[in-house]
Amino acid sequence: MRRLAVLLIASFGACQSSATAADAPPGIDAAIRRGAVHLKTAIARAPKTGESVLSALALVKAGEDVDGPEVKAVLAAIEERCANAEYKPGAHHYYAAGLELMLLEAIDPDRYRGEMEKVLAYMLAGQLTSGAWYYPDQTGTGDTSITQYAALGLWAAERAGLQVPREAWDRMALWHIRTQVRDGGFAYHPGETGENQSSLPSLTVGGAASLLLAQLHLHGGSDGAKRTPSKVTTREAQTGRVFGVLEAVPTDAAANDPKTPAPDRGYAVKANSDAIQKSVDRAVAWATTNFRLPPSQLWRMYFLYGVERMTALGNLTALGSHDWYAEGAAWLLKEQQPNGAWTDNGGEVIATAFSILFLSKSTAKMLGRSYDVAELGGGLLAGGRGLPDDLGRVKVTGGNVEKREAGGPLDELLGRLESVSGADVPDVQNAVLEAIRFGDREKLIGQRERLRRLVLDPRPEVRRTALWALGRGGELSDVPLLIRGLSDEDAAVEIEAHNALCVLSRRPLAFGLSGDPLGSLPEDASDAQKAQTLAAWRQEAVAAWTEWYRRVAPYDERDGLGLFR
Repeated sequence: MRRLAVLLIASFGACQSSATAADAPPGIDAAIRRGAVHLKTAIARAPKTGESVLSALALVKAGEDVDGPEVKAVLAAIEERCANAEYKPGAHHYYAAGLELMLLEAIDPDRYRGEMEKVLAYMLAGQLTSGAWYYPDQTGTGDTSITQYAALGLWAAERAGLQVPREAWDRMALWHIRTQVRDGGFAYHPGETGENQSSLPSLTVGGAASLLLAQLHLHGGSDGAKRTPSKVTTREAQTGRVFGVLEAVPTDAAANDPKTPAPDRGYAVKANSDAIQKSVDRAVAWATTNFRLPPSQLWRMYFLYGVERMTALGNLTALGSHDWYAEGAAWLLKEQQPNGAWTDNGGEVIATAFSILFLSKSTAKMLGRSYDVAELGGGLLAGGRGLPDDLGRVKVTGGNVEKREAGGPLDELLGRLESVSGADVPDVQNAVLEAIRFGDREKLIGQRERLRRLVLDPRPEVRRTALWALGRGGELSDVPLLIRGLSDEDAAVEIEAHNALCVLSRRPLAFGLSGDPLGSLPEDASDAQKAQTLAAWRQEAVAAWTEWYRRVAPYDERDGLGLFR
């Protein structure tokens, strides 16, 4: 049991790679296809647990037919394990459970909702008081690799619209922070005596990724974007302006509409954003120092794919001087065997699955990173977050967009936003975004009434900021104000209201509505064309979000806007 557990340490999670592969060698697609043929053969002759679930996930992420006999055989085995009132775990317990949640979510989360609920219940019941997970038949305080699988499974469940308590993420994050090795890495069984107490490459990238997932669910994401170059889209450069999005909707939020609001919104999170980020930064520094190809450990392929997950979740385009994807792809193409497989001491099946997941950058597809209005990755100002309409007020240093800082506590910043005017508004606006996005978001609880007043402010930039903040506050009772913002006289405010609703509802691609309703128009579109397009978008947005609110709002909160008259 432990052998497979070690082999599967690094990560089957989905995450988008923010690094470019311009320098990657040719032949990657062909290598993936050859590897897929090998995995299909392996699934056909192996038990449909553990390695076969991993292989099926790699096939699906590589674009293979989900109705193929190999994947269908694995799905049938999972359905059998969920056939009774409770999920019956296979031999590899939380490892296999995490993989199964990911596979079911990747194929059809609505069809397999019942199965996912049972597997999720098993996963949540297995969390230790320490906040970690361990082998169910052994005694221990926590295992970094098993905990990684739990985190990946919980993430898949949330993407499917299932409810995962924030406390589960919080306790897991606190365990990682407490047990991090002094040098910044992560060990296999931290806190135990004897072996497995030193930092290991695969566990360090895995631990960092688990923390980044906790950061995402507890505080809305990592501040890793602040360390990568900003971008201004071609459309912005041509028009000399940014359309008006303060922050791109995080596409790695849950992609499905939950039928009920997220659980325990009143839970007081203990692992604050700064503490999580400091722990992540230390782990990334250790991984950067110890990055080399071939990997300096026996389990080479899962380490490499773990690097992809960590860098993608952290919005790191490189590790020091290393373009991790280009270098990793070049090395993997050299390592592929004539039969299409890759191998290391974990065996051909596991090594091949990891290699395919790495080469395909599998979760970029799942996350759908295709927003035109706000390119992700690149600092607070990327995609127009806090950019003034007059781009002459910013400067670029080393590829990063910079502007004058304005800081202070959130209540003080909101007070300044109420009274500031003219050219100073964007500076205070950006400071508010910083305070919420990368600080203590729980402070929003005491500022809701002030934010609700600011939604009615005569200045559109102030209204945009207030709507953005209310969306991050996560209170269903604020939805009527956000829906009202969809009919604002200022188009940028309308879009900000839509984005805020996407964040609050955890529906980043809600109803297929564009994040830039005018983005598809030609540059020479007339004012009449723009008005007509925006009006159609507004009508569809109001109708869709009103119907959503009708389904999820408690009866006593169905006020405002006359939505239910």
